[in-house]
Amino acid sequence: MDRPKKRKIILIMAVGIFIICGISRADEDKKSKRVVARIAKEIQGEVAGISKDSIAIVYNRNETTGEEYEMSFPVAKEVGIEHKKSIKEIAVGDTVNVQYEEVTEKYTEDEEKDPEINRKVKVITFLRSAVKVAESAEADSEEEESPFKPLKTP
Repeated sequence: MDRPKKRKIILIMAVGIFIICGISRADEDKKSKRVVARIAKEIQGEVAGISKDSIAIVYNRNETTGEEYEMSFPVAKEVGIEHKKSIKEIAVGDTVNVQYEEVTEKYTEDEEKDPEINRKVKVITFLRSAVKVAESAEADSEEEESPFKPLKTP
């Protein structure tokens, strides 16, 4: 083969590879598009657990069945805290209101896959402190033989 034919073949192969890469890249871009929905929500309930970077809220409690419904949120440093100076002042059992943004993301092509839901806390509003147990009730519970309390029956 002479030199001009080799150059033409190499040029045709390079153009073919370029076209194939472009097609595969367009297919990847089509799959990566997401539909995003941002909804502002709020929830009020009792603090079930708290740390410097997360908070768990019990927002519904069924006394007859003993079921509790709880949500957990990551808490960033820039989250606003109302009626308290910092998140360290909020304790388990306190009642709070949490305003958050729920971001739902889903691939447009993949209808079978469940959407990703991310929650970002905007403001935590302290409402009231936990109900304190009287000292006499604590003394009575210490006198019991069993460390476990019996279940309440309706």
